[in-house]
Amino acid sequence: MKRPQYVFRPQLSIPDHRRAWTCLQQIPANQRKDFLVRAILAEEQREAFKQMLREVIQEELARSVVIQEPTKPTAEKEVPKQTLDFLASLCD
Repeated sequence: MKRPQYVFRPQLSIPDHRRAWTCLQQIPANQRKDFLVRAILAEEQREAFKQMLREVIQEELARSVVIQEPTKPTAEKEVPKQTLDFLASLCD
């Protein structure tokens, strides 16, 4: 059986590819395969954790009851007497 093979050819015009290539170049050549394996598995675990966290949050939100206090009506402000006198003077 042939060994599976994957060729990584980043497009350096894409910022994420350029960053990934720079990072990969800092890893010693004999450790790059292990680094890529760990990175892929870490991403898989991160995605699984995100999904699990979403499910837990959705379950907790479904169980919780949100009680919202009724808003208190704002007290009506009294119109100043001077304003009423002015408005009355306009009607004269």
